[in-house]
Amino acid sequence: MIFYLRRFPGALARNWFILLALGSLLACGEGQDTAVLEIYVISSLGEEVQDAQVSIYANREDWQSGRSPVKEASATDRTGVVRFAGLADGSYFLDVVKGDTTNWAGRISTDVKSVGSFFVNRIFVVISSNQTNRLVATGGKRWRTVSYTSALISSIGTTPGFVTACAKDDIDIFFKGNAYISDEGASICPGSAQQTQGTWRLLENDTRLSIARNTANDTPGEAIVWTIVQLNLQIMQLTRDYELRNEQGQLIRDINGQPLRVREQKELAALP
Repeated sequence: MIFYLRRFPGALARNWFILLALGSLLACGEGQDTAVLEIYVISSLGEEVQDAQVSIYANREDWQSGRSPVKEASATDRTGVVRFAGLADGSYFLDVVKGDTTNWAGRISTDVKSVGSFFVNRIFVVISSNQTNRLVATGGKRWRTVSYTSALISSIGTTPGFVTACAKDDIDIFFKGNAYISDEGASICPGSAQQTQGTWRLLENDTRLSIARNTANDTPGEAIVWTIVQLNLQIMQLTRDYELRNEQGQLIRDINGQPLRVREQKELAALP
């Protein structure tokens, strides 16, 4: 870019040259891979977190799998800050981990813009220890069913129920971002696919786990909600109670007119 300053004398010409050069520099930053993102990582108590590992991804799929980060993981400094430069405009997914604390149950994405060479995108990300960190893992955490029982509950007592053998070796895979896959394992139940996709949610202060498997036409099905009895990094114990209904949706009752209920209990172990 060429500027003609012959009509401006001395200091005035120099001032105009500085302003024009600055305007040109700011304009050149727009629309190019010059955006800067500063991430301030804090704990659930509001404290700065040093040495948290932060990675950014271009899309949700890469973020869930942990593959192809836009920038390799960088650690936050003593003030809890990490900076990524040379970014293109767009949306990015954030992965922040330190020990057993992550951002997976909180803010996971942000928009970045390159307004000019001196503009910095700044965001705050909270990391915490919670049930999500135990349930999921980067690339999906696989849980194998090791025990699955049911019982029929009526006004006259409780009798053992029946769980098909093909349901006792299932593998549930939980991903960051609420994605879910149900794998039939070695024994496939009649009419079932080897794998079915779906979604998961933690409810009621992380005390209940909702799982919705997609139907045959790949639309969300009805969610099954389990109560979490125990969940750590290795073991998950679940239970649920529900009333028996016939095909018309009517309650099935016992000889005393009381609704029949089913109680299911399930234990899963985390696979390596």
